[in-house]
Amino acid sequence: MKGLLLRDCFIIRKKYLNRLVIVFLTIGVIGSVALGPFVSSTLGLCFPFLAPVMIINIFSEDEKDNWDRTAKLLPLSTSDIVRARYLVFGIMILVSFCMALLLIALSALVHSEQYTPWYFVFPAVGLVGAMIYVSLVIPFCYKYGAQGSAAVSMGLLILASASGFLVRQDSVLSVILSIAKLPVPVHIINSAIVVLILTLISYFVSLKIYDAKEMK
Repeated sequence: MKGLLLRDCFIIRKKYLNRLVIVFLTIGVIGSVALGPFVSSTLGLCFPFLAPVMIINIFSEDEKDNWDRTAKLLPLSTSDIVRARYLVFGIMILVSFCMALLLIALSALVHSEQYTPWYFVFPAVGLVGAMIYVSLVIPFCYKYGAQGSAAVSMGLLILASASGFLVRQDSVLSVILSIAKLPVPVHIINSAIVVLILTLISYFVSLKIYDAKEMK
């Protein structure tokens, strides 16, 4: 399984690493130092979503290289192949989450008068959102390939935008505000449970889809 992890990491390094470094050093570091917590917290929310953005491109590389056929020849089980892909995206999300934390910490050091611990909530929300997004998209990547999963991603984006209008409704807003008043540990536990359940469901659905592919 180590070879599978290294292959995906090589694709990420080849296609994205230089761009990520540039974005992190220029927009991230300079923006956080010059403009303060607003930039760092906004990037903190967005950075974890860098990993899901790469999903479609990695599956696209699979199709170009005919990777499924090659993977069948390896002395690995189907669960090893699928699990390695989930591990790669999990690591990517955690790395981008740590980058977001570093930006907020840097901004807090430079702009201590504007600092509030609530700024660290933004990357946490981004982390949970990215994990949920990955859990929803990966099964579609295995089922329909890169193009099909791109359509699903667009659908999720439209659904998320539409939910913004729903939040404006007084009844929905009151429920959200009541949930927001819960203690922070409760939010952490609930978020962890939701992410864990969705990830497990996503993994087993992907595993079943990949098994069906091997039967063809």
